[in-house]
Amino acid sequence: MGEVIRRSGTTALLSYLGFFIGYVNMLLLLPYAFRPEEVGLIRLLLSVAALASTLASFGGTQVVIRFFPFFADSDIRRAAFTRLLLLLGVAGSIVFTVCLFLFRDEIVSIYAGKSPLFVSYLWFTIPLTISLILYGVVEAFVLVQGRPIIPTLFREVYTRGILTVGALTFLALSLSLRGFFQLIGLLYCLAPMLIFLYGYRLGLLPLSGTARTIRGKELKELTSFGWFMFLGNASAVVLANIDSLVLGASAGLVSTGIYSVAMFIAVIIQIPKQSLSRVLIPLVVTANKERDVRTLDLLYKKTSLNQFVIGAGIFLIIWLNIDALFTLIPNGQLYSEGKWVVLFVSIARLFDMLTGCNAEIIGTSEYYKLDLVIYFILSIVGIGLNVILIPSYGVNGAAVALLASVGLYNTMRFILIAVVMKIQPFTRKTVITLVCVGLTYILISLIPHVDSVILDAALRSVMIAGVFGGTILGFQVSEDISGYAREILQYVRKR
Repeated sequence: MGEVIRRSGTTALLSYLGFFIGYVNMLLLLPYAFRPEEVGLIRLLLSVAALASTLASFGGTQVVIRFFPFFADSDIRRAAFTRLLLLLGVAGSIVFTVCLFLFRDEIVSIYAGKSPLFVSYLWFTIPLTISLILYGVVEAFVLVQGRPIIPTLFREVYTRGILTVGALTFLALSLSLRGFFQLIGLLYCLAPMLIFLYGYRLGLLPLSGTARTIRGKELKELTSFGWFMFLGNASAVVLANIDSLVLGASAGLVSTGIYSVAMFIAVIIQIPKQSLSRVLIPLVVTANKERDVRTLDLLYKKTSLNQFVIGAGIFLIIWLNIDALFTLIPNGQLYSEGKWVVLFVSIARLFDMLTGCNAEIIGTSEYYKLDLVIYFILSIVGIGLNVILIPSYGVNGAAVALLASVGLYNTMRFILIAVVMKIQPFTRKTVITLVCVGLTYILISLIPHVDSVILDAALRSVMIAGVFGGTILGFQVSEDISGYAREILQYVRKR
């Protein structure tokens, strides 16, 4: 696990660089360059593209992660598998485009009342969606072969940099809003081509082979798994994007913009989980293939503890400085309506991290079908909660619905793994971490504020890092984090 922590360090740094770019985008640049309803439009278009690309990929990304080890025994079979999944991505792109033309009138009727601007820019979902479909397939091949850094660079840094370039160009050249979307659509389409060239040159994406090397029984299993993943992805992507979709339809683009800014503040908490997940996937796939429950148990406990420690520290910095954050955002008084969204979403993300690598364990195991049943049930619950809560409580209702869905989902996953594999992620050090969180929160809350908002936030952040980090290291909560801290300290001393 220590090696995993070190390998994930680079991806985490890239993720935080991406977050910094995203922070500048969502909290400073976009609110300055665009009106709140235009910020909401950007979020809504990206949410629709994320939803559509996940559905139209037909489970291709998960098929790659699940079955690649079974086709890695020869270059010919690996090439055949690669070509098959790339063709599936192309087919999904065609299906999405056709469906958008067929169901345009129905989509317009839903959003024309509260979000007419979205209707005017609906067609820009086509390049965004197609690029995400193809990128997801290629990225999965690169990740499953133990190369997480370049995919992380593209997903975390490049995609956020697109909005930065687009917004700066919009301001510098006085582009129209349509010109802005044309530019980011072009830049999005470059991503799958660039990551493909990277994988192809390293031999990770061989194409010389025929489908005949994939046996009929294997193709049947791939197809069956793909359909189940399609159903599971449909449920998962609905849970991830239903809040923005319902907000746009029932509350308008201004509320969507407020919600997107608040969501982004909380998203930073989960970056360690995303970074670690990219490194863990090959390890979990191999352990499941070999039925190595002992390794799965170790990974389960380590990820739960390490993710929660890092996520809790970030949460303390965010929440104890939340008013200062909104003060620094352009039009911050308007966006501060999302303050409680930050709290609810942060708690949801922390609980997700606390339950460890449950998604990777179940999703790559023989029990994935049970996970899909859970997803389907929760998608219905999530839709119902958003439809009920958003009209009455607006952005806060969306956040509460997300918290309830994430909490219920991870609880059900916890129970499933405990029952079928007899393992669980918690230890006594989990309790110690919770005590450290509570102690830090109480101590920092008692410190009076200074007049300068920036100075106050900086001082509090340093004190939070000192108190929380000191207690975590002092109690030796995580061997991996303590070891990583010692390595950094030794490096600094040598330099």
